[in-house]
Amino acid sequence: MGPSRGRFWIAGEAADVAGQVSISDETGRIRLELDTHLDEFDMGAVTGDGRRLIHGTLTGGKPMSLIRCMQVQSRFGGPEGVPAETYHCEFWIRGSCVEETATFDRIDFRLTDLSAWIAQKAFLAQTDFNAEPPTLTVRPNPAFTRSAATSRGNVEFVFSATTNLNHRRVEISGTSRIRVACPEPITLRKAFSELLRPMQDLLTIATQRPQQVLDLRLASADGTIEPGDGDFVSVHFTPFGRAADLSESPWSDEMLFSLSDLLTDLGGGLDRWFTLDEEMSEVRMLATGILYRGEMFSDQRFMYAVHAAEVYHRRAFGGQAESAEDFEERRRQIIDSCPEEFQGWLKQKLSFANELSLLKRLEELRGEACQRVETLLNGVEDWEKWVRDTRNFNTHFSSRPRRIADGGKLQALAESVLVLLDDQFLKILGLSDMARNELIQRTPRFRRVQQWVASMDWSTPNQLPR
Repeated sequence: MGPSRGRFWIAGEAADVAGQVSISDETGRIRLELDTHLDEFDMGAVTGDGRRLIHGTLTGGKPMSLIRCMQVQSRFGGPEGVPAETYHCEFWIRGSCVEETATFDRIDFRLTDLSAWIAQKAFLAQTDFNAEPPTLTVRPNPAFTRSAATSRGNVEFVFSATTNLNHRRVEISGTSRIRVACPEPITLRKAFSELLRPMQDLLTIATQRPQQVLDLRLASADGTIEPGDGDFVSVHFTPFGRAADLSESPWSDEMLFSLSDLLTDLGGGLDRWFTLDEEMSEVRMLATGILYRGEMFSDQRFMYAVHAAEVYHRRAFGGQAESAEDFEERRRQIIDSCPEEFQGWLKQKLSFANELSLLKRLEELRGEACQRVETLLNGVEDWEKWVRDTRNFNTHFSSRPRRIADGGKLQALAESVLVLLDDQFLKILGLSDMARNELIQRTPRFRRVQQWVASMDWSTPNQLPR
């Protein structure tokens, strides 16, 4: 986006200065460049980490706010045309001058592959087998809307399809949105953490492609937005990670799941997903982080996957071999029987003795897998030990002969752990065993692992050279 000129001032100050704000086409970073210096530094407008709230009015009179601005350059004197002050900003709100603590109760946004994710319900198809030859007629459903009441508000999915006809071809396209009516006003940061990020990660896992939040708009009924500025304000922010290629939207039959797979209990499925976010957001972060960092090396990808599985098991199943009371009594007896001069050392060594081993966690997770995943993992002899030994080698660099994977085997192991997690995500969303078996086998990840496992010899442990 090219630079937009305007007048800018520190929140709470009357004096303003000329400058321009722009968004980098490559990184999406928001940059504010001021022609002269802002007024005397106002500590009341600076947050604890040195970031500032700056309001502005663009040429043409449209108000705006730049939230959490960090100064990266300041110049006194020098050639004309060089900015006196330069800031990088986290959020650009266009349409109103708002405070960082402003609250909103309506959220409207798109995601990279949202249209593809809900498109199964956006088109009407009819086959006429009596025609010669048989014909298939596809026409766009004029509008598709599905709402779900959740603990975080009413979530509505909207898809509008359009058809462009000419003498050579028919083009069917569509636009989609997610709209949330919040039960109570929330801040911008809370909107990101409780609504946008969970939905972004839901579609990232569903499509197995990184998703970006697009065209984010917010509205409030409490007077936060001044009259005459419209119902919504638009928000731009620096995106996290790389974006998926919009020209290569995934096919619905290659996704882990689509909206149509959740419609039986959409509200319940979303609530379970939000509960996952509250209890184990780290799992979601690790599982999606792999996709946002597509340039990862195989060993990095493997370590991310195993860490995600370990954290998931700890949060979902617990992390102790026996109850805390029984373990504490056992530990007390052992320490009391030890010579006094060694008790401090022994107490420290036994601090984590009640933690389940990675091997045990993997065994229990595998016991929860659907039949398709279990059959897939059966292709690797001692699958849990391969994962454990490879993780231990990459963590501790042990030199003893063990099952240590590298090359293609390392890729296969990493993806097999992610398949196991995919199956658990389907289970969290409330899908039946039959549905999980059907959905998991259609993903490119499952098919890749299936081919790799079948083409490799897993019967002989090996050791990497040090």
